[in-house]
Amino acid sequence: TLSKDELYAKANEINQTFVDLIRSTGGNNETRFLLIPGYGTDITQTLDSRWHMPTDTAEGKLFLSVHYYTPWSYCGSAGSSTWGTKRNYEEMNTIMKNLSAYTDQGYGIIIGECGVLPTSNGEMKPNWNLWYDNFFANCDLYNYVPVLWNTGDILNKNTHSWIDDSVKDFLLANSYDSQSSLSADEIKANAEAVIADGLAAAPETFDTDQK
Repeated sequence: TLSKDELYAKANEINQTFVDLIRSTGGNNETRFLLIPGYGTDITQTLDSRWHMPTDTAEGKLFLSVHYYTPWSYCGSAGSSTWGTKRNYEEMNTIMKNLSAYTDQGYGIIIGECGVLPTSNGEMKPNWNLWYDNFFANCDLYNYVPVLWNTGDILNKNTHSWIDDSVKDFLLANSYDSQSSLSADEIKANAEAVIADGLAAAPETFDTDQK
């Protein structure tokens, strides 16, 4: 059984071995972009000082991969719950801002899994749109790439139908194509407005019958 310190050391060792191995094979692999998983792909644990990105002989060719399902009781559980208090907004905004420590170092960040799992009845959870609005705005603000995780409960892979067309509409509205006419500064300004408005409108708590 490894200690937490040893686990971090082993994760760092594995990532470094991966980079060194790929680079050593030559050809396009000498400069290929590589995706490095954070510790457990968890943002908070990846920000721990015991974890670090590997060194690389190619400059600017490493991406960091993490996941975001916070809070899990809302995003990951199939039970009915809601999101959107000031504390919820502040938690998300803080985590996403802290993650920018890696973009500040020049690494691209791909959030390879994110989203809100529907209820066991196959319905989108209350306030799912608020979670998505704020999350995608944070991604725009800090230049992260979000990838919606779907195992057939949001988009049915057999019928090609959405559980809720408003999810599709949201993704299209927040796609690269829909923002291609905007400058980077305009995209960031819009994102800051969405984040500020969401927090300002958020209640401190929900009524008992909304929980």
